[in-house]
Amino acid sequence: VNAIVVRSGLAYLATGPGASGVKNPLKIFDIDPISPTYKQQVGSFTATGNEQGTSLYLLGSKLYLGLEKATSGRPDFFILNIFQPSLISILASVNLNLNSFSQVTGIRVAGSLAFLGISDPNDGFQVRDISRSTIDRIATFNFQQNTTGIDYENNTIYLSAESGSKNLEIVGPGP
Repeated sequence: VNAIVVRSGLAYLATGPGASGVKNPLKIFDIDPISPTYKQQVGSFTATGNEQGTSLYLLGSKLYLGLEKATSGRPDFFILNIFQPSLISILASVNLNLNSFSQVTGIRVAGSLAFLGISDPNDGFQVRDISRSTIDRIATFNFQQNTTGIDYENNTIYLSAESGSKNLEIVGPGP
């Protein structure tokens, strides 16, 4: 398990590729102790490749899922409809053109924008327009660190980094 989000009696897990065959970078478990399906998997998302699920963000009935670098142009960022966990559908997806050994390390969404932390020193932060199914890139911020986490509050993005002289980067309106 690489990331977890818990809401309304369900645990959403971004997971590794698992065994050969079906790849599920997202698994959903019932964690409501009074439910007849308590501790059972009640949904999953099957990807076309074997990339790991690395980050999640849940907003209403939309789950944003980031993966490690996908090959062959396959998507590594998904917007999923999880209204019915047993019938997950793709609302939009995109290949982020990540560099080798990179992954989406964090996702935050505000309005029509998705803010993505990337574990790549040359492309550590992306802003994507999610108002259309094309998920267009509108900005990139390179601060020469591998982004390890991301948060958003009051029009400001906070990025944590793996190494280097700056382990915290603040991106937003200045004073």
